[in-house]
Amino acid sequence: RGIVATPDNFGTRGEAPTHPDLLDYLAGRFIEDGWSIKTMHRLIMLSSTYQMSSQYDPEAASVDPENHYLWRSPRRRLEAEAIRDTLLMAAGRLDRTYGGAPVEISAENASTKENERALAFYQASTRRSVYLPVLRTSVYSMMTLFDFPNGSQPVGNRTTAIVPTQALMVMNSPFVIAQAEHMAARLLHRAALDEVARVKLAYQWTLCREPIAEDLASSLAFLEAYGETVDVDAGPHERRLKAWAGLCHSLFLSNEFVYTE
Repeated sequence: RGIVATPDNFGTRGEAPTHPDLLDYLAGRFIEDGWSIKTMHRLIMLSSTYQMSSQYDPEAASVDPENHYLWRSPRRRLEAEAIRDTLLMAAGRLDRTYGGAPVEISAENASTKENERALAFYQASTRRSVYLPVLRTSVYSMMTLFDFPNGSQPVGNRTTAIVPTQALMVMNSPFVIAQAEHMAARLLHRAALDEVARVKLAYQWTLCREPIAEDLASSLAFLEAYGETVDVDAGPHERRLKAWAGLCHSLFLSNEFVYTE
């Protein structure tokens, strides 16, 4: 959230800035630094306020429950594009190639075939989400479920809805399941690691932290129990791969995967 909470309306009908003096200071620095957006980003991101933890403080919350005065970092859900890119990154499949049109489409009145071709590109592509085509008549369902904005009008603030269909999509989406399988194969490919080291690596790739003792114990128990539920006709490698894919999928389903603190 910006210093002014209504970016679509900076006029008299919008909200007043919470830190007017800071806003004036930043505007002056922006001009002094040659209107450089990169320099402004660096100034903000290196500030102590930006680097605060999200730890809750009851005393501060009693004075400023909405955190208007930035006494802690807000807990924030990743945007739709970041969720998709993080899934591909964990699976080791994210294409970081820069630039280029992803798929050719008509500027106006895209045909049904073009929409179908764009949707097929969405589902098969491993490129960063910023390079995916945005068709107003056929937006990728995974994006819309995580509050991707309406492409036909400017949006100053994205909404952040929490609805059951988001969890159901992550549970059942062929795209998400495929990334869990790729991540499992990526982990098992590291033959020099034991199961404990693989679990630690899985947590690092998905949650950006080491598992605590309870996490480690439950993950190892999950792998053993899940492997026993796989089809008895499956070979040892396939049973192990499916067990690891199940663990990776469960990490994708955790709140910690889509929220930053």
